[in-house]
Amino acid sequence: MGGKPGRKWGPLRSEYEELRELATVLRGVADGHGVTLRDLENRMPYGHTAISENLNGAKRPEWQFVIDFLTACAGGDRRALAELERKIRPLWESAGEKRARKTLPVATTGDALVPADVRTWVAQLHETVRTLQVVTDLQSSVNRNFGLVQGLALLTAQTSAAVMTLSAERDALRKELVAREADTRELRQTQKLLDDTQRRLAAAERLQTEMSRRLYEALRQREEAESLKQEAVAQAEAARRRLAEIEDDAVAFISHPSGWQEAENSSVADLMGPADQAMADDILSVVDATLGDEAANLSALHVQVIGASDATSHAAELSGGQSLPGPSASADNDLQDRTGRSGTGTRRRLRSSKDSRAPERLSMGQRGIWNFADSGPVSIVCAELPQEMTGPLAASADPNYTELQSFADLDALMELFGHIRAENPDMNISFRSPAQVSHDDLTGHIVLLGGVVWNELTGRLAEMANLPVRQVADPSLMTGEIFVAEIEGEQRQFWPEWADEKEAVLASDVGMLARVQNPLNASRTMTICNGIHSRGVYGAVRSLTDTHLREPNMLYITRAFREDRQFGILMRVPIIGGKALTPDFMNPRTVLYQWSA
Repeated sequence: MGGKPGRKWGPLRSEYEELRELATVLRGVADGHGVTLRDLENRMPYGHTAISENLNGAKRPEWQFVIDFLTACAGGDRRALAELERKIRPLWESAGEKRARKTLPVATTGDALVPADVRTWVAQLHETVRTLQVVTDLQSSVNRNFGLVQGLALLTAQTSAAVMTLSAERDALRKELVAREADTRELRQTQKLLDDTQRRLAAAERLQTEMSRRLYEALRQREEAESLKQEAVAQAEAARRRLAEIEDDAVAFISHPSGWQEAENSSVADLMGPADQAMADDILSVVDATLGDEAANLSALHVQVIGASDATSHAAELSGGQSLPGPSASADNDLQDRTGRSGTGTRRRLRSSKDSRAPERLSMGQRGIWNFADSGPVSIVCAELPQEMTGPLAASADPNYTELQSFADLDALMELFGHIRAENPDMNISFRSPAQVSHDDLTGHIVLLGGVVWNELTGRLAEMANLPVRQVADPSLMTGEIFVAEIEGEQRQFWPEWADEKEAVLASDVGMLARVQNPLNASRTMTICNGIHSRGVYGAVRSLTDTHLREPNMLYITRAFREDRQFGILMRVPIIGGKALTPDFMNPRTVLYQWSA
């Protein structure tokens, strides 16, 4: 049996030629369309037994069965179905009971009982059905190809559009790349210039720091020289008075000849005698030793500034071309040989008398603001954080209670407390919160840390000190209090600077350093280190504790305020990477406002 594999047809059982022919043709139609008995079961509303009985030739099937059979074989092809109905209808009608003819049982199966013309027709029918199936398959292929062509055409159009867009973008990127190459070269050149400028700036800053230190030392020496000069002037004045007295005595001797001989025998005989000569030699020896020390010191400085090549000639020039004896044993021995007294002892007496007066001559610029010349004490008053802002360990009930967690400006407190302790090792230094301050604390040296909001004591003492700068709240700044000062009749405000438009990242803060007389004890001082934010407070403290900048900043204070004991500075505190840097008073942008009294 042709077609797909399935159940084979059973033998024909009819003795009538028309019935056998009809069954054979129907089976041939199924085979020609490749339809098996199982396919018929799936496509027709009949079971296996009913289909087999209607196709075994024993009886003529109902025409409705034939219609359902042909429909299952045609597979939805209406033209093939109509053609099959047209050819099968006559065979079905001739197989009726009145028209059917018996045939001799020549063969039991196959085509032996089928007439030749019918077999020819059936074969042609098979060919026709096959051809129609091929046509159907080809039409389906054409339909599929048509859809594929449409899809490919759409994809081609989209791809073409993408190619055009990407080509335009590629051309634009090429142009931008060409333009950026020039920018990149310029950027590299700019980067090189920036790096070189940065190196030169670092060198300049280093030289500036070194020069500032030397300038500070020179000013200190100048102050000491001025003090010595005043002593020398006083001594010269005393010498002039002594000379005038001698001249007056000489005039008196001339006016009274009777006493001339006595004076000549007494005063003149003693003038420049062994005692005067010994004293003069002693003084000259000390002067020579002092000049020798100074020449050596200046020679060493000359080596540092100019170079060691002309240090020897410079020392000779300073000594007037002569060798100046220093404080050597030979000078002491020579002085002792001529006077019977030790030159070292004389110098020791002179220097000890000088040292005994040294603390009285040291100015604030020489000592530094955090070095106190008296017995103190020093109390640092630091603001307390509100309870809702403290950590859990700030509660005294906690077993791990840590008192420092309740302080506001802890960075500034630790920095300043350690520095003052180092500057005054024998003095009583303490830090307290405003609630812990006692009356005795307020009558010593006071250092106030933090603003007026969390440190009410700062605001009260600042009012008593009558400072020209106030700290006030402003609705537009919720994180701190700005500084306000009356300058030339106008109220001027000082604000922090922000690194972003949302004012969330500080670029710089404002700090205040003020040194005034303690309003509760005129013999002691009060120092205020304050800021709009905590970084401003820390910057104010670091301005005179930083290892590299405290001396230049102290030099600035010495030059700006001279011997004024009360002064104040509003400063800009730069912030980089969230950390407050030490303000440099030598930078013209740092000092915002200053005053003295």
